[in-house]
Amino acid sequence: MKLYVMLAFRRVAPAPNEVLVELFETLARRGHTLEIGIAEELIMSPQLLQPKHDLYLLKSHAPLWLSLAGILHAQGARLLNPFLGCRALQDKLLTARALREGGIPAPVSWVTGDLQRLQAIAAEHPLIIKPFDGRRAEGIRVVRNPLELAGVPEPERPVLVQQFVPNDGMDLKLYVVGSEVFGVRKPSPLLRERGPGERCAVNESVRKSALRCGELFNLSLYGVDLVEGPDGPVVVDVNYFPSYRTIPGAAALIADRIDLMLRTTGGTLNGRGRPQTDDGYASSGRGRAGFFRRRKAEGEVAPRGREQDPGRRPAQRLSSTVTTSSTVGDW
Repeated sequence: MKLYVMLAFRRVAPAPNEVLVELFETLARRGHTLEIGIAEELIMSPQLLQPKHDLYLLKSHAPLWLSLAGILHAQGARLLNPFLGCRALQDKLLTARALREGGIPAPVSWVTGDLQRLQAIAAEHPLIIKPFDGRRAEGIRVVRNPLELAGVPEPERPVLVQQFVPNDGMDLKLYVVGSEVFGVRKPSPLLRERGPGERCAVNESVRKSALRCGELFNLSLYGVDLVEGPDGPVVVDVNYFPSYRTIPGAAALIADRIDLMLRTTGGTLNGRGRPQTDDGYASSGRGRAGFFRRRKAEGEVAPRGREQDPGRRPAQRLSSTVTTSSTVGDW
């Protein structure tokens, strides 16, 4: 099988992820052919893009790769994870709405471009202010009262505002591969003191919440961040294809998941391993498993075999089954 891996720009991720290196080696040993691309280092013609690989692994969270993944998705390409769920997770407004509607414990949220309109709310509750398209705790501020709110510069763009959930300063980070859920506790990025995470047990209630997140966004490789609030665990973030660095054996588990997806004749797989129909909904199960529904584009075509693009230069050979892209006109 031919796989294409959409990697992050090196300035964002300067050091190789050892889990990915092991994953690529494992997939190669299993007979798969991999091509690796970093969108910012390629030259591409969007109107020429056609799905030519059996599966695309969307690892990057960068807007450029997401846009190109959307072009491939509209033409019927198979992506892991599916494009619509990944795109939604990059928008914290959509994520907040989906979590609440899906019955997941999540903070109460507002959105505004005028922070002074939050004065009455800030008088009642501490707040967290975050960019609606931010990631990795970038640009997040905690505001505990109206006086602190008055000292926050007006944002250049509207922001997502959430009610602060009182907690012990530790995040519970869940790493999910299909139906396998692994837990790591580590200090919150909102604290000045940073420290390494420690593996921890995951109880059944938390596990069910994690798997429900996967159903909502049609994911099978993803992470969930929770804090322990006064009324129990609260989901504060969901992200697709996390690093998995702290999870022993993660590369083999991910490779197994990829093999399972490639063996599935129709659709993709949701977090519990059920085949999904072409519209993104799980073929069985309760609730709105396909919150971000895939709609077929008129004239959509199935992936075809690779054709030689006259404008394509030969890819640099890393091994017999792993290559890097140079110029991409056919994927």
